[in-house]
Amino acid sequence: MNLNPVNRTKNGNRYCGPAVISSVTGCTTDEAAKLIRTISGQRAVRGAATRHVLEAFSQHWGVSNRCIFDPHWRTPRNQLPTLAGWLRDNKQLRTSGRVFLIVAGHHFQLVSGRKYVCGITRDVVSIKDDKVKRRARVSEVYELTGTPKLTDAGLAALAKKPPVNDRVEARKLARKYGVKIEIDYIDDGFPGAYVYHPELDDDCDPLMDEGHYAYGWWEVRCKVETYADYFNQRAAA
Repeated sequence: MNLNPVNRTKNGNRYCGPAVISSVTGCTTDEAAKLIRTISGQRAVRGAATRHVLEAFSQHWGVSNRCIFDPHWRTPRNQLPTLAGWLRDNKQLRTSGRVFLIVAGHHFQLVSGRKYVCGITRDVVSIKDDKVKRRARVSEVYELTGTPKLTDAGLAALAKKPPVNDRVEARKLARKYGVKIEIDYIDDGFPGAYVYHPELDDDCDPLMDEGHYAYGWWEVRCKVETYADYFNQRAAA
């Protein structure tokens, strides 16, 4: 498996989840975003849960994943390794042809050997490139394997436009997981909102780095889903 430059057309999706799918598969970031939307139900992809990106890889492209690093949810943020530290300590894993999806600083990025690509760099660069956020804390690492090929499910997903009501889904999940949505204003039906969980402090809040403020119901839903993923992972531990 090889890393490729991110295939982003003019005015195409600029976010990191679609970018890593594009780099591995060669599809455009808009196509990758559409695949993520068919899984997550998001109206627009500006933030993506790790599970949605991995499912898009496996269900739509036949790319498997193996978890390499996933610390216990109780691990304090300041005890997570930095990206630079993880790269240094895992040189023996980073051999030619092995591709790793790394979540660091709530940002998806790909590493293979000394090569790096993400939605910020767009091009394949060195892991020492100035654009690489080497001090970001690593929260998850997965090895991607297989030959990317669009599956029948992927073809169907690209043609599908699932209806979704972000407001209804966000409020339903918020009630289930105790998440608070504070609306500051409504502009043409779309809110500016502060999303938080009153029982979580900064050390374990999954939105600490990403931020709590959302613009529009689709982003409110993404942030509530981040909390849902956090509590589901904690319950499974």
